Amino acid sequence: MIMSSFATNHVRSLVNTAGARTVSSTDSDSAAVSAQSRQSSQSEELHTLLLQLKSPFDKYTLRTTLQALNDQELARVSVSPSKLSLSGEDADNSMRVTLENRIIVGIYAEALDLWLKEASEADSEAEWWAGIARSQQSVAWYLLATLPERLRRSFYAILNALRSHHIPLRPSSFTPQTLRQLFPHSLRPTALATAFFPHLSHQPHLLFTSPLELARQECELRKEKLIFLRDERAGRLGQLLSIKSEMERSMRDERLKVTAKRLQRAIDDKSDGVDSIDTSSDSSVSLLHYLTFHQLPVHVSAHAELLSSLRRPSRLTLLWPHLALIPPLSFVAFRLVYGSRESIAETALRIHDTIKGFWFGYVIEPMKSILDTVRTGRDNAARIVSREGVRADIESLERMSIALSRDKLSLDNVELQRLVDQIRQGDLTPVLRIYEEDIKSPVRAALTGSLIRSLLIQIQKAKVDLDQALSGIDRLLHSQELTFAFVGVAPALAIVYAFVNVIRGIWIGGRGDKMLGGRKEREGSWLAIRHVERLILTNPGSSSSPSHIAEHKSESESTLPPLTSGLLLISLARLRAYAEVRLPVHSLIREGILGDIGDLENPTLGRTEKLRVVERMWRSWGTVLGWDRIGRFK
Repeated sequence: MIMSSFATNHVRSLVNTAGARTVSSTDSDSAAVSAQSRQSSQSEELHTLLLQLKSPFDKYTLRTTLQALNDQELARVSVSPSKLSLSGEDADNSMRVTLENRIIVGIYAEALDLWLKEASEADSEAEWWAGIARSQQSVAWYLLATLPERLRRSFYAILNALRSHHIPLRPSSFTPQTLRQLFPHSLRPTALATAFFPHLSHQPHLLFTSPLELARQECELRKEKLIFLRDERAGRLGQLLSIKSEMERSMRDERLKVTAKRLQRAIDDKSDGVDSIDTSSDSSVSLLHYLTFHQLPVHVSAHAELLSSLRRPSRLTLLWPHLALIPPLSFVAFRLVYGSRESIAETALRIHDTIKGFWFGYVIEPMKSILDTVRTGRDNAARIVSREGVRADIESLERMSIALSRDKLSLDNVELQRLVDQIRQGDLTPVLRIYEEDIKSPVRAALTGSLIRSLLIQIQKAKVDLDQALSGIDRLLHSQELTFAFVGVAPALAIVYAFVNVIRGIWIGGRGDKMLGGRKEREGSWLAIRHVERLILTNPGSSSSPSHIAEHKSESESTLPPLTSGLLLISLARLRAYAEVRLPVHSLIREGILGDIGDLENPTLGRTEKLRVVERMWRSWGTVLGWDRIGRFK
C-alpha cells in the first residue's frame, strides 16, 4: 500500500536529508564500494535494499526491508569484528545509516497516514451520528432499523433473569406481570432497559421519557465519544507533525537511536510525546523493528476494537426495513397496476400521442418550414395577391383609360403615350376631367354620355390601388417570414429546453458532474474550507480564561497547537480527496487547489500565513467551485 500524497509531500525534505550522506559517500568511496563492499553478500544486500526503498514508500517494501536489515544486524553481532574489512565496513555503515534513515522516514509517513486515517474515520462517524440526532424522522428510522438487535438483547436479558430466579422458560414467562416481577421499578435503570438502550447503564437515575428521545440520547452519546476519540487522534497527529524538525536535525547529525526513540515516543499511546529520550539500551534497528511489528499493530487492533462499538450500524441493518417492506408493497402495487392495466395502457397511449403530436407538430414541422424558407427563399412562398393579377389590372386600367380618352378627347399617338405614362404613375387627370364634365348633367350623361364608363374606370383604379397596397403588405410579411417562423416555434423550443434541463439536473444530481463533482461533493468542499478557516481563527482545546489570553495570542502568531494542527489536517484531507478525485487531471484549478492545500499542510507556516492562504482560496476558487452560492444547492 502506497503512502498518501499528504504523507509523501510532508516527508519529502526528510527523504532528501536521509539520502544526502549516501550521495556524498558514494562519490568519495565509490572505488572502495565496488572493490571491497561488493565482495560481501551483506554489502550487496544493503545496496539492493537501498535501491528498492524509495519515496513514495510502500508499506510492504518498508517491512520487508526492515526485517532484512534486522536479520543482517543480528548476523553482524554474531561475527567477530576482526573478520570485517575496515574499508568495506565503512562503506557498509554509510549505506546502513542511509537505509535506517529512510526506514525511519517511511515509518514516520506511515504513522502520519495511520493517525490521519483514524481521526478522519472517527470524525466521519461522528458526523453521521450528529446527522441522525438532528432529525426526528432519522431517529425514528434508526430505532426501527436497530429494533431486532434490541429485541435480541432484551430476550437474553429476560433469559438471564429467569435463570437467576430459577423460573422455567414458558410463554407465560414473557407476560407483563412476570416481567414486572423480574425487573421491578427502581430509580436506577433495570437490566431490561439497559439491554434495550445500553447507554442507560452509564446513567445513575432512570428518566422516564419517550423511546425516540432515548434513541436520540444514544446517538448524541456515541457522537461525543467519537469526537473525543477524534480529538485524541488529532492531537497525536499534531505531535507527530511537530517532531519533523527535530527528526531532521537528528538525521543530519546521524543520531539514529535518538531519532528512532523520538519517533517511538511520539507514536506511543501512553506517552505525551515530550518525555526524555533514553538511548542507553537497544539499537536503532531493534527499536524500529519493535515499533513496526509490535507497537503499531497493537495500536491498530486497540483502535479497531474501540471504534467497533461506536460505528454506525451495518448497511444490512439500515436496509432491512426497506427489504421487509418492498415485497408486500410491490405485490400490492402489482395488483393495482394489473387491475387497472386497461386504463393505464390507455393513459400511456394518450401520453405517447400527445408527446408525438407536440414533437412533430410544434417542433419538427416548424423547423422544417424554417429550413425550407432559408433554402428556397421567397420564390415558392404563398402570396396575398399574385404579381400577374396586379399587372393585368394595371393593363386593363390603361386600356380603359386610353379608349375613353381617344373617344372623348381625340388625342393623337404622342398624347396617348403620354397618357399611358401618367396612368402608370397613378395620374388619371384626363379621365377625371371627362368625369367632371359629365357630372354637370348626370342624368343625360348617364343615358347618352360617358358617365358610366368614367365611374367604372375609377372603380378599376381603386382595385389597382388595393392590389398595390396588398402587394406592399405581402412584401413586408415575406421580408419578416423567418422572424414569424422563429416566434412560432419559440414556445415549443422553450418547453423542450426546460424538460432537458430537468432531466439533466436529475442525472447530474444523482451521478455528479465529472468536472467539479455533484452538489454533495461541492457542499463537502465548502464545509471543509469553512472548517479550516474556523480552526485557524479559533484554538480548540485551549483555555479561554483571561490569564491565558496573552500566552495563546503570542503562540497563535507563530505556530498552531497540536490539536488544532491535527483537526486542520482532517479537513484538508477531505479537501485534498475532493480535488484529486473530482477535478480534471492536469488542470490549472486542480494544481492550484492542491498547491494551496500543501501550503495549509505545511507546519512551518503560522496562523497569519495560513489565514492568507485561506483568503486566497476563497478569492480564487469560490466562484469556480460555487462556494459563493452554496445556499442555492439546497
